[in-house]
Amino acid sequence: MKELLLNRWKLLMLRKENKLTQEEMAKSLGITSVSYRSKENGKKQFTENEIVKILNMFKKEANYFFSK
Repeated sequence: MKELLLNRWKLLMLRKENKLTQEEMAKSLGITSVSYRSKENGKKQFTENEIVKILNMFKKEANYFFSK
């Protein structure tokens, strides 16, 4: 399976623009805040299911997070 590399900088900026904490994002995704921080910091990758939830949460198309 191809690994999906989400542009974490765009995610960080979008999260901050929407005044959401990492804890709030983690809760929305159904994961722990420790796991979310690891993923936002690039130490781990988001699952496809988590990426879909993020796209829906912010009403963005996939190319928003996967373009440079």
